[in-house]
Amino acid sequence: MLLLNACCYTGSRTSFGLPRKKNVILDGSANSYALLDTSVLYKGSASFFYNTSLRRHTNYEKDDHHYYPYVSYLKFYSGGKVGLFIIAKKDTVSLNGEYFNPERAKMGYYQADKEGGLKVWILTIGDCNLFVSKEKGFVTRDSLVLERNFGRIYKKKKVPKEWLENWKPDW
Repeated sequence: MLLLNACCYTGSRTSFGLPRKKNVILDGSANSYALLDTSVLYKGSASFFYNTSLRRHTNYEKDDHHYYPYVSYLKFYSGGKVGLFIIAKKDTVSLNGEYFNPERAKMGYYQADKEGGLKVWILTIGDCNLFVSKEKGFVTRDSLVLERNFGRIYKKKKVPKEWLENWKPDW
């Protein structure tokens, strides 16, 4: 038991148990905000896989019909910070601003260029260690696409302005 506890992540955490590491992984100081909107949320709307042997996207699935009981939201902040909020579908009926307190988010960093290219790194705990998921993608007018071994499509979701104002990331 002592051996298992010794290998687990022991860094700082929020009051909600999410890890915080105080160093910049991606430099967001030169981000382009021409396409990326920091005043809205981006809601996960679909998932897909890329079949390398067929060289095409396969298994496209809308999240509304997905069995996974959670909804993902991305909130981009100035300075190259992004929060990933994972909220139970049953709670989305009564969403309010408290759900988007950055202490409830998995912390991340991003880089966005003028051409719509996007890099997003999210920190989470996996197998007792701090893990960084590195995704690349692109931004279009009202959505963004991120890919690693699989892909996710996020669509802009407007929520009341007061839900997102006055929140600052704690990382």
